[in-house]
Amino acid sequence: MKIRCVWTPLSSLVVFALLAPSPASAQSMALTIHEASLGKLPPGVAPEAIASSPDSRRIAYFARHNDGWTVHIDGTPQGHYDGIQSMPPVFSPDSTHVAFAAQLGNNMLLILDGRPIDAGYDLIHGAPVFSQDGRRLAFAAAAAGKWTAVVDGKEQRPYAAVLENSLRFSPDGQRFAFIAGSNDRTFAVVDGSDGPGFDESGAAGVVFSRDSRHVAYYGRRKNLWTVVRDGIEDRAYESIVADTFAFSPDGQHLVFAAARGGKQFIVADGQERSECDEVVNMLFSPDGSRFARSIRTANQHSLIADGKVITNYEMIGSGGLYFSPDGRHFAFVAKKAGRWLVVRDWVEGASYDEINPAVAPRFSADSYHFAFVARKDKKWFLVMDGVEVRETDGIGKMAISPDGRAAACTYRDGKVVKVGIGPFDGGAYDGFLDSSPLVFDGPATVRVIAGRSGEAFRVEAQPPSVPR
Repeated sequence: MKIRCVWTPLSSLVVFALLAPSPASAQSMALTIHEASLGKLPPGVAPEAIASSPDSRRIAYFARHNDGWTVHIDGTPQGHYDGIQSMPPVFSPDSTHVAFAAQLGNNMLLILDGRPIDAGYDLIHGAPVFSQDGRRLAFAAAAAGKWTAVVDGKEQRPYAAVLENSLRFSPDGQRFAFIAGSNDRTFAVVDGSDGPGFDESGAAGVVFSRDSRHVAYYGRRKNLWTVVRDGIEDRAYESIVADTFAFSPDGQHLVFAAARGGKQFIVADGQERSECDEVVNMLFSPDGSRFARSIRTANQHSLIADGKVITNYEMIGSGGLYFSPDGRHFAFVAKKAGRWLVVRDWVEGASYDEINPAVAPRFSADSYHFAFVARKDKKWFLVMDGVEVRETDGIGKMAISPDGRAAACTYRDGKVVKVGIGPFDGGAYDGFLDSSPLVFDGPATVRVIAGRSGEAFRVEAQPPSVPR
């Protein structure tokens, strides 16, 4: 899987307190910015080849050195290799480890935290995969014409093929699965056991339930796709929509969109419902107690949730369906009279020319606040709880503080790149690394990786305290 990341053009960072200071008190306030250099980028290193850790503290990338390659981690070059993969290094979910494949002589090695964890293979393909706790690592490798999954340094049974990027750990890290091939058949290998064979495996790969107790996948035989849940084959369909194939949050229900006879429908535990021309979106609440789906039949868009059927919008759900973390609140993006709006708990907000799906709308962690990015004419706004808290020329990232009292975003203002709060500006950067998430560290401080004059920085920005 290629990790794409760029310095967001003419973008920067701003943090907004929900309580705005008065002009008089604001005059004495200043944004506190701390920068830590992560090194000058060597010539030829493209921003899209740089990986950021999930906590936006670290970066890693490859660079040419003499007749070979080095890996730069947090600005420090390490090792010398004859070749590398075409994808950036991979950080563990807890940001403490970094792994990549590199070539030394005729061997491909998997390097973990600067040290090889194997004696070498003929080939390694796909990205290495960490368990969610960062303690386990797996990758696909080939030797002597056979492919195997290597888990924690131990080879699994060899196969004719291991599907690239099909390796999966269960959420608790105790189970492992991947898609393998042999004798013109593909099949899932779950906890070391081969599943039934298919002509082709489904694009969703192997899916675990959140509690790690259940597993499902699907595959094609001739013209039909058959679902396998916990090793038992279920019904077959003409097609299955890969990005809908998932378990409910409580792990009890397998839900997905499928098609037959030119119609789509939602399948829940083998039962079909909501036949339509297109399943636009569907979502469980985090506690699994509520389920919303948006569908289209001809030109009629409908939303079904909480016993309601809503049909008075031109489009519903294509911009997203959203439940709050506690499951009590619900919001969706809809189109009405040619304009876009957010409907929160069945109450319509203001309308806009566009609501940006690339900066996903979201509830705060405490479930009380909701923020999104929208455009009116040529200006983009950060909107929180219905209030336009910032007008910009473009917004690239967004985050809400853990206590829900502040929203942050990266933004641009004309040709000037800024860091600021409200009307005040701080540092200036060429942009922010696209792979670097904007994260809160505590109730007020935000962190992101920035670039300026060919140098990378870890930037931490803290807004001034706001008098109550």
